[in-house]
This record gives sequence, C-alpha cells and structure tokens, in this order.
Amino acid sequence: MGGFQLGKLLQIRMMMDRPAPANITNGTTLSSDHPWSFFVHNQPGILLTIFGACLFGAVIRTFLSVLKLPYTIVLAMCGFLLETLSFYYPGVSYYTKEVAHISPQLLIHTFMPVLIFSCAFEIESHMFWKCLIQVLILAVPGCLLSTCLTGVVVVKMFPNWSWYVGMMFGAIVSTLDPFITASQLHSLGTAKPLILIIEGESLFTDGTAFITFEVFKDLATHQSYNDASYFTVKLVLKVLGSPLIGFIMSKIVTFWLSHVFDDGLIEITISLVMTYISFYLAQWLHMSGVIAVLIMVLLLDTITFSPEIEVFLLRFWEMLTFLANTLIFFISGIVIAQAFHNVAFSDFLYILGLYCAVQAIRLVTVVLLSPLLSCCGYGFNYRWALVCIWGATKGAFCLSLTLMAYQAEGLDKLQVREKILVLSSGMVLLTLIINATTMNMFLKVIGMHDISEPKRMAMNTALLHMKKNAQSTFNMLKGDRFLADANWEMVEHQVLIDNPYRTPDNTVKIEEFSPSVRVTKCPDCDSSVPLVPSPQKLDDMMEEARVRILTALKESYWKQYSSGMLNRKAARILINTAEIMTDHKGKFMTVRDIKKYWEPQGFFVALHKKLEDWLYNVNIDKLSPPRNAVQKLCWQIVFSVPFESVIYILILLNIFPIIIEFIPMTSDEYSQELHVVNYIFFSCYVAEAVLKALAMRKAYILNPWNQFDLFIIVLAVVDIIINDFAASLEVQMFRIIRVSKMFRLTRALRLIKIIIPKLITLVEHQIHKQLSLGYDIGNGFVIGEEDISKIIDHISDDQTVSKKLKGILEMNRQLAVKEIGLLQRNYPEIAISVKTRQASRAVLNSERETIGSLMLMGLLDEVESKKLKKMIEIRMKKLTRFPPTIPAPTAESLLQNLPWLHSDVAQIEFIKKVAKLMIFDFGDIIMRENDKPQGIHLIVSGVVKTCFIGINSLFEAFDVFSEDPSLEYKMWLSLAIRIATTVFMENINYQGWTHHKMCLYLSNAYLMDVEVNEKVLLYDGSIQDVVVIYGSCSDVQDQRSFQAPALISKTTYQVLGTANITKLLIIPSTSANVKDTKSEILIMDSALCLLHVAQQRAPSCESPGLETVRSEELFAEAEENMAEQEPGPSSQFHSTAPHYQFNSI
Repeated sequence: MGGFQLGKLLQIRMMMDRPAPANITNGTTLSSDHPWSFFVHNQPGILLTIFGACLFGAVIRTFLSVLKLPYTIVLAMCGFLLETLSFYYPGVSYYTKEVAHISPQLLIHTFMPVLIFSCAFEIESHMFWKCLIQVLILAVPGCLLSTCLTGVVVVKMFPNWSWYVGMMFGAIVSTLDPFITASQLHSLGTAKPLILIIEGESLFTDGTAFITFEVFKDLATHQSYNDASYFTVKLVLKVLGSPLIGFIMSKIVTFWLSHVFDDGLIEITISLVMTYISFYLAQWLHMSGVIAVLIMVLLLDTITFSPEIEVFLLRFWEMLTFLANTLIFFISGIVIAQAFHNVAFSDFLYILGLYCAVQAIRLVTVVLLSPLLSCCGYGFNYRWALVCIWGATKGAFCLSLTLMAYQAEGLDKLQVREKILVLSSGMVLLTLIINATTMNMFLKVIGMHDISEPKRMAMNTALLHMKKNAQSTFNMLKGDRFLADANWEMVEHQVLIDNPYRTPDNTVKIEEFSPSVRVTKCPDCDSSVPLVPSPQKLDDMMEEARVRILTALKESYWKQYSSGMLNRKAARILINTAEIMTDHKGKFMTVRDIKKYWEPQGFFVALHKKLEDWLYNVNIDKLSPPRNAVQKLCWQIVFSVPFESVIYILILLNIFPIIIEFIPMTSDEYSQELHVVNYIFFSCYVAEAVLKALAMRKAYILNPWNQFDLFIIVLAVVDIIINDFAASLEVQMFRIIRVSKMFRLTRALRLIKIIIPKLITLVEHQIHKQLSLGYDIGNGFVIGEEDISKIIDHISDDQTVSKKLKGILEMNRQLAVKEIGLLQRNYPEIAISVKTRQASRAVLNSERETIGSLMLMGLLDEVESKKLKKMIEIRMKKLTRFPPTIPAPTAESLLQNLPWLHSDVAQIEFIKKVAKLMIFDFGDIIMRENDKPQGIHLIVSGVVKTCFIGINSLFEAFDVFSEDPSLEYKMWLSLAIRIATTVFMENINYQGWTHHKMCLYLSNAYLMDVEVNEKVLLYDGSIQDVVVIYGSCSDVQDQRSFQAPALISKTTYQVLGTANITKLLIIPSTSANVKDTKSEILIMDSALCLLHVAQQRAPSCESPGLETVRSEELFAEAEENMAEQEPGPSSQFHSTAPHYQFNSI
C-alpha cells in the first residue's frame, strides 16, 4: 500500500512539472487521457462553489455594519455577478453550471427543513396558537385570492397562456419569504405577534401555494384526473395528514429524548435527523413537509432537551440557518442570472408591470381580509397591514417552484416555461432590491421604530445600574497594586456604553425618563419639585414592569430546571403559564393558574374510587360472625385465606376445559368428558355461592362481586340447558351451542378481583405522581416569586409602581405557601419525596462543580474528570425516576441532620430531652410579630408538627456546649448564611447565580463580632465579601452607614462598629488563608502530604450547609431584619430540613 501511494505521488509530481496546455485557460474541455485532465475534470466544482459561497457569507457578515445593506441581498448579488461572469469566461461556468441547473426538489429537501426548524423553534408556541386563525386567514383565503387575481392579470398580459398556466404562475408568485422583514422586526424587539403572523403566514402560504401549484401544473400538462377525487385526496392528505405526521414525530422525539440525559451530541443529532425524516416522510406520502415539520417543532421546546446543552443546541441551529440562508440566496443569485441571460427589453417591462400588479394585489388582499384579522388573535392595525404588504418578499421557495415549472414536460418551452422562469426570477430580484433594502426605512416612516416611554425608562435604569457598578469597580481597581497606575481616563472612555435608544439628532434625551431626575417647576415659587407621572403613564409603566416580571419569572423557572430543582414537566407548565399570562394585560401569574395541577381530580381519581368501591363496599357491621353454629362455621370457612385460594385455583383449572371446547377436533373427541367436567365446576360454583349466602346472610346480595358470581351461575345454567336441549335437535341448534359456550368464558372474569389490588396500587402511583408534580410546581412558583421580589427595585425605579408590585408578589407568594402547606399536611410523604430529590440533585450539582474546580487546580486530568462526571450523571438520571412518595422521617432523625448540631450525640440528646412535640394546624398562631420570644420551633412536618425548645433551655444549651465551635456560634452561622443568601440574591451582580453555587461560595464563611466603636480592616486581599448580619457599622472614610442586613461595598476598607454588638459574615477569597472559623475542618494535628491533600480536597470543597441556607430566624433580635427581607408566612414548605419558625402560619 505504501509503495502504491508513493508511486501515485510521483506520478502527480511528474504531471505538475509539465507545462500547462494553452487551452486550459479558455475553458476548452480536455480529453480524458490528457495529464492535466486529472485537475480539471476529476474535481467536483460544485464543492468549491458551495464552500466559496460560505466564505463569501463569512466575509460579508464580518463587514456587515459597513455595507448598510441586508446580508442576504449582498449574497444574492454575489451569486448574480458570478453567474454573469461565467457568460464571458466559460471557465467559470465549470463551477456554476451544476448550481444553475440544480434540482428544485433537492433545493427544497436540503434547505427547507433547516429554515422551518430554526423559525418554528424560536416561536413562542402559546402566541402562535393564539394567532393561528390570523395566519390561516392570510395563508389560505389570502393565498388563493392572490393566486386568482395574479392568474387573471397574466392571462390578460399573455393571451397564449391558458387559465391553468395562469393559475400555476399565480401560485408561484404568491409564495412568501419575509426573512429580511422578520429580521428587522426581531432587531427592534417590538410587535412579537406581528413577527409570528408574518413567519406563520410564510410557512402556511408556501404549503397552500405548493398544493395549488401541483394541481394546476397537472391540469396544464394534462396529468390530472377528470373528477375531483384526485384533488380531494391530495387536499385531505396535506391538510389532515401533515399535522398528524408532525404530531407523531414530536411524540417520538419527546419519548426518545426523555431517555437521554445530558448528551449533547445525541440530542442534537436526534433533532437534526428527525427534522429531515419528518419532512421527507411527509413529502413521500404526498403530504406537506413544511406543515409536518412546523407542527413537530411547535410541540417541542428547549425544555424537551437537557438544560446543559441549551447553548450548544441554539448555536448549532443558528449556524445551520446561517449556512442555509447563505447558500439559498447565493444559489438564487446564480439562478436569476441564468434566467436573465437571454432576456429581451420587453421582458423587463413585463417584469416591472407584473411587480406593480403583484404589489397592488397584495394590498387588495390584505385590505379585504383586515376586518377578519382585527377580530381575532392579537388584533390587526394599519401599521401591521402596511408591514405585511411591503414585507411580502419572494425567495428560494418561489425559485424552487419556478424551476419545477421550467422542467415540467408538456408545456411550451419558449412561450411558457422560459417566460415563467424570467418573470418569476424578475419578481424575486425586484422584491429583494426594492422591498428588502428599503424595509428599515419603511419601518421608520410608519412609526414602527418608535420606542415607548416605559422601555426607555427601563433601558435608562439598566444603564444607571451598569454605570454604578462600573464606578464601584473603578474604585476597587484603583487600589490594586498592579493596576493602580493605569490610565483611568482612557479606561473610562473605553468602557463607556452608549444608550441604544438615543436618537441620532439627540431630540430625545433618555435621562428625562429617569424618575430620579424628572422634575417640574412650581407655579407659585418657581422651585423644582418632583414630577408625578400621570395615571396613564403609571399604567404604562405598570404594564411594562408586569411583562418584565413575567419574563424574569420564566428565567427563574428555567434556572431551577437547569439546576435540577424542577423536573421537566413542572418547568414546562410554569413557563407556559407565564407566557400565557403575558398576553393578558394587567394580569399576573397567581396560584389559581397552577392550582389545578395538584388538586386530586381527573380520570385516575375517579378510577381509584371506583376500584375501591368494588373491593371494599361491604359494610363491616353486616359481616360480624352469626350466632347460628352452621352459619358461623360457614362464616369461618368463607372468610379464610385457604378458601379464597381454592376458589381462585378452581377458576384457573376451569380455564383449560373451556379452551379445549373451542378446539374442534379435541372437543369432539372428548365431548362426554368435557360435559361431565362442566357439571363438576358448576356444582363447585353453586356450593361456593351457598356457603357465602349462609355466612353473609342479607349482606350477600349487596356485594357487587357476589352479584357477579350469581350472574355467572345463571349463565352456566343457561349453558347447561342449551347444551342438553340441543342434544336432541343436533344440527339445528349447532350455532346456539357455539354461542352458549361463549358464556363459559365469563368465569375467567372472576380473576379480575385478584388484579384489582394491583390496579389500585398502580392508580395510586399515578395519583401520587400528579400530586408530586403539583408540589414541584407550587414549590417552583414560590421560589420564583421570592426571586423576583428581590429585584423589583431594579425592574422599576418608580416607588409607586415598585410598592404595588411588591404587594402583588407577596400576596401571590403567601397564597402559594398556604396551598402547598395544605398539600404537605395532607400528603407529607409526597413533600418529603420532592425535598429529598431536590436535596440530592443539589449535592450532585455541587459535586460536579467541585470536579470542575479540581480540574482547574490541576488535581484531576480530563480522563479522570470525565469518569467522575459520568458517574454523577448516572446518579442524576436516576433522580428523574425518583419515587413520588417517601415515608416522613422521625423527629429524632431530623435532629441528626441539623447543620448546627453536626451529628453531635450529646447536643442531640440534650435537645431531645428539653424539646416538646407540638401540633398545629393551618391558621394557628405560633407567635406574633414583636412578641417576646419564648423559644424556637423546629418544623418537623410542614405546618402540622414542631419541636419546641424553650428560651431557658436554649440558653442552658449555650452554656453547656460552649467549647469551640460553640453551639451558639454554629446557630448564628446558620442564620447568617440564610440572611446572606437573601442579601446576595437581591444584588444584581449575583442574580445569575444558582442556589448550589451560592452555597459553595458561602461554604467557608465565618462570623466576626465587632464591638461598639471598634474598627475593623476589610478587603485586605484575603476577603471576598462582607455582609452585616446583625447590628450596624459605618465606613470610616466616607461615613456611609450599613444597617443589617446589608452587603458592604468593596470600596470600603475599614468599618466602625456603631451598635453594641455587630456581627459580620466574612467570605474569604479562594486564594487566602481562611481565618479561624471555629470549624472542625481547621483542627488538625499535622499537615498532609500532596497525595492526601488531593484526596481530601474534594470533600472539603462541598457545601456543608445546603439545607442551612433555608433556615428561618433564630433570635428575636434578627427577626425584624428577616421580616424586612421576607414578610409574611415563612418558606418552610420548600426547606429540605427542619428549621426555625417565628412567623405566624
């Protein structure tokens, strides 16, 4: 093999040394035996064209901001120029001829699935279904009307065209490709329903136009049937069959992906392959591949895939869409140039006139349909109508139908096919040159570029926060030993961010929309006073804030799903509900919108009740042993386990002769024996009925199972009578005998009684899964409301709006806490299951991040980390099949898991000795706010059961367990971490942090006590953050005061204690030596070698307080601080451990 390759290389080298023939440069075809023919003919020129087009696309995208033209227009021009160049230089045609004559079927099957998937995957499904009627109105009647009017115009323009040809051409130019219009609207970020209407109309219009095109093409070429059956079958297949194919394929994809966990390659491969298979299968079955893929993708979403691959998935399809659009428009330019090669001057006039006619027809169509469009969906206004008219550009699908018509046999080539090619290509070219290039200016003229005042205020608020954070970063970096001598004036200039909503002529000052600077003049004293917004402006700001809150809620739900705190179905329900609420002006997402998911109802509940009625409906009082000796003996026999087992065995044995009865040869041979056996079994059933009647007396007939037994006995009697009576009539009663034998099959139905307990168990499992899903949804809703309530001040700067929003969110949170609290009271095992699963996933997330940290530290290589991550992913995948119910743990076991007890046997025994078990119901008051505390309550079981520890017993425990780390310190540390978590999550810099990331960040935190007038040095390089947990302090330099709870700015280098006792939570930096944290981890007698340090580092990086961060208030002094953070009912319902409770329930 090596010698052969060497010989081949030498042969190529010899040919390269020969001079190139003169005729190679003029495009003359060389003979196959010529040595240079290897380089000319054996290389597929189409590959160079394809990748050259992609290169052109990359270059154009690089300089897109300079060109001031739509990206696709420039690509089409490049393709047009390249094909035009081939007319004068035949050598170029070697690379374009295959593209110029590309198969339209290949063009559609290659690029259309990608474009449909990328378009539909970005569509918010609830918005699409809401505007579906509008889309169908434009896509079906609108497309047909446009086709008819265009057909009339071209038939009058070309008298030698038949009506079939005219209608076929009308279907071709009725297709839409508003890619540029949708892109412009996407960049504005406004009128999302309009974008969906435009994109949806394009997709469905292409399907309608394709059906119409095929029908009239067949009629024009005399390939269609004379009756309407052909058209009817095709219409039914495309209208009903295509959505069905999409629905089936979506279910296959969903089921497949549900068994794949965090494998990006497999999941993206599934999405790509199933998209093309769906399109190809629908087209092969003479359905619409466009509609099939559209329905399939609409029934999928990002939640269908693993959250870890979201970015990978979106980037992959974004790349495919970019390549598809690049090639489509490049090829379109080549095809258009080929069509215009031999065009006459009169054809240009026809194209121009036809362009004007099509624009007028589009105007008439939209105007006629506007009354219907304005009455459904999201409504329809004149601006939307103008965008739909002017944005109706043509593209690749129009060219594909044009090529199909051009290649159709049976049509005159010169008068029909070439005319269609020239006219359709000209239409595509003009819409791209005129409509697409002027779309941005057109949107400005009709006012679609206008930005509302609430949006300007929101943008200004974001810029103010960015400026504030930048200034804080400047102040911190100016003290850095490496960066202190940087040119800070240049730094400020380099990082200056312009407001994207600022107008070029500066006629609108964005700062005027900031509530902090909006003032007016008093008419009496001419002094500046705050400008109070009008009620209309307040409503507008409230609506804008509502939409942003719902968007933030969706992000919160997605973050919970990504971290494994929400399962896939719960996340989808919450996100879809939030999206639906976006469409209802002034309406917020409430617990009533999701409560239906955890209320036990539906088919399974009714079935469970029915099965239990069948199994346990006899009154126990009526089944007491009778006094009569015979009846009592019968009672003992009937209600014994052996008797019931014998009956079931008897039924099983009876099945075999029944089966033999239906085997003709065998039943005839053993007819007498089977007859005798039938009598025996019948006698046994009668004896059973007699025994049960004697034992149960009157209650016998009330039991449905006994009624069923009597029914079987009656059927057996009928069977015996028919068989005995038919023995004398022989042939005449043969059919009746066969029917009577079917009665015997009912005896096997008595075995259902054995299966019913299993069925009840299965149904209960489904009900528990529903309740578990409901608890998961409620828990996720509460966490989302808490997350958003922390950033309300960032969403709206207006105090009136912020206060109103906080009240709404707090009310929704309290109602949700109440509902899931009642659910936990009624089904504690379900709540325990959800909490256990969430805690397990949180720990696994922490372990996975620990592996990443160890890799960065060089303690693990790539192979080792992959093995560990694989094991963690296996555990995570098992959590998706976690049981819906788990028995509730005892109070003793929960005490052992309290973080501040650290499984200390002596402390646990002391707590058990002094604690009292107390039971409360919903609405009971444990303690009122501002009351003197009597102790602490450890929630054992939701709102039902608590362990109460009196204040004197608690102080006694502090005295008894005072050794380092003391019990008091550990309790304060647990409380401090809980408060610090809330403080950090309110800071905008930590909004993107997950819960387990925050746990890891606070895992090495420690407490510091500051006396009054004591000075403490902070941020000396060993400290990452400092939080005031209790008390107050002030900045020594600028006298800023920090009242607990508060995050101390990193520009503060020294603080002064201003309260009797101030407690600071210190978060050390990762590179610093941790100070004395009074932790058991730092108490070691000797140092470890490098090997054992690596072995011990993994567990030390885990968060020791995953459950602690959800603890409630511990001391009365901290209660007021926590009440400011989270007023109202506590969040014990989504805690993973017992915790401290002072608020009323």
